[in-house]
Amino acid sequence: MKLNSRFGLTVALCLAASLPFSQSTAAPAKTKTVVATAVQEEPLLEAEFSMNPPELSPASTIEIVFSTPMITKDRVGTTEEESPLVVGPALKGSFQWVSTRSGHYKLDEAPKFNASYEFYLRKDLKDLNGKALSTDRLDSVNSAQFKVIDQSPKWFDSDEAQRLPKFTFEFNDNVALSSAASSLVFVSEKPVLKVAAKVRHAIGKDFGRNSSPQATWAEEIAKVKPSITEEATRLSALVVEPESPLPVAEKWHLQIATTLTNASGHDAINQGDDIALGDVRPFTVREMGGHTPFDDSYYLDIDFNKQLVPAREEAWKEEELKALAQKMAASIHVDPQVEMQAEMFNRTLRLKGKFELQKAYRVVVEPNLVSGDGLTLGKVAEQEVTFMPNPPYVAAPTFVRAQLAKGSGSFEISAANVREVRVRVKKLTGPELLQAVDKYKDYRTKFYEDEKKKAGYMPASIDQYSGTQIFDRTFPVQKPLDQSEMIKLNWKEILAGAPAAPLFIEIEGRAANGITQKGVITQTLVQFTDLGLMQKSNGRESMVFITSLTTGKPVPGVRLTMVDDEQKLIGYADTDASGIATMKGNNPALVLAEKDGDCTAIQTNETGINVASPTIYCWIESQKKPALLFAILVTAPS
Repeated sequence: MKLNSRFGLTVALCLAASLPFSQSTAAPAKTKTVVATAVQEEPLLEAEFSMNPPELSPASTIEIVFSTPMITKDRVGTTEEESPLVVGPALKGSFQWVSTRSGHYKLDEAPKFNASYEFYLRKDLKDLNGKALSTDRLDSVNSAQFKVIDQSPKWFDSDEAQRLPKFTFEFNDNVALSSAASSLVFVSEKPVLKVAAKVRHAIGKDFGRNSSPQATWAEEIAKVKPSITEEATRLSALVVEPESPLPVAEKWHLQIATTLTNASGHDAINQGDDIALGDVRPFTVREMGGHTPFDDSYYLDIDFNKQLVPAREEAWKEEELKALAQKMAASIHVDPQVEMQAEMFNRTLRLKGKFELQKAYRVVVEPNLVSGDGLTLGKVAEQEVTFMPNPPYVAAPTFVRAQLAKGSGSFEISAANVREVRVRVKKLTGPELLQAVDKYKDYRTKFYEDEKKKAGYMPASIDQYSGTQIFDRTFPVQKPLDQSEMIKLNWKEILAGAPAAPLFIEIEGRAANGITQKGVITQTLVQFTDLGLMQKSNGRESMVFITSLTTGKPVPGVRLTMVDDEQKLIGYADTDASGIATMKGNNPALVLAEKDGDCTAIQTNETGINVASPTIYCWIESQKKPALLFAILVTAPS
């Protein structure tokens, strides 16, 4: 029987597979092996994204920094026709190159409030060498909220709240007046009270002469600077006041709810506000006191806790204020009676009159007095006031510096509440001047210390200073208490013809009868000199420049001495023809300049740059309180 050919082939293949494997001795046929190589793609370039401020707004600066150059240098500063930055949802903007590898994206369209935006690089974007950039998302940001962007006033007296406070709020979009009235309310904590807010859109005059409105987002995008006439309405600003004056209560607040929306009604402020206004306190008298100024009428000050003049847009005229002060003075009774003239200063009613010293006056303030914000005093205020004389006083007028600089040689001392003034003067040599400056330093230091450290301190007497006493004279003072007298001195007489010299001066005023304190002492170093001294040190050497205060020209041949804090010598030098001398050594504490009997000294400081400026102080005995009077620079009298 003939086998089927397919069956036969199958059998043959099976038999062949079952045969043992044997190696052929014939040479193998040549074959070519092909190895497949995978093509590696070049990585895409990345870019860095940053935005300031972090919330998206028209003011945002968006910066893209690329890892490789994107443009040629000649294109830096140009705006790209097709922005390499893409925003989603779409938001118009322009891209300007700020370098070959970076650029800024500025919005040409205001974003929606409180919305999310994603930023990508444009598809098919390549660098200058043709390398592709990644189109993965660079960043996702949120836009800012509809919100208050400015408030006026920003600062106010929260300790004493106004009864009719007035606020102007500006927003970054037009604001709905319909939602505003119900979104703002004045609330107190103790007792709990509520006063409705009266709200309107602001007009130009609400911003004042020296301020202008803040720009909305739409104005920022359009690059429009807000400008408004006095009566024009500003739809992005609200003026908020209470419907009626706030009553007496503690811890008033202005509360702004999140129901306040922009004009479209689409966006509400995300966060409310609670502005602490302070307490509205009852109208009270804080203090009464008698004052005794020198050479003027005595006066009684009554200080209240509130402004006395009612607020109004129109400025008060002087005659109106005088009339109002006299009207208020009718509610003040003084016993014994004194004829008085009334003045007002903010919260103070001042009554000037012929009050007598050391005499008690009963002052009664009637309760019908009304404050500037409309509150009645409520109860009678009474106090006993006694007018006391001032402590003894000795000083010099501030124009002394100009007179002495012109060489007039006159010097005036003002004295009050003293029966006599003793003036003693010592003339100093160069070394004595250095000692006096060092001793005087303690006196000057005490002036700036606190009251506890001053207690028990008295300045060293002129007797403890070296020098030759050239003047000692006592001048009687005949004036009544609190009336000053001028005592005139002549430096030419005191110097006895000497053209220049440093002087140590003590002026002692002995208290008049009826004064508790013993007296007052004023001490000063006055340097009559023609040597203008300037010094500069750097820690290794010092340079000194000397000029004539009369001519302004350099002075040669001036002997200079530098000493440290312990009066130890650092070095000597003489000025050259240009008036300059240089000395090696550490920074000096004092520099002394001497020539032909003229000498002057300066104290140095840490800056290393110094000029002379003597200072006059006074010390009131028994009070032990120094008082700074004035500073002088003196030239030799002609």
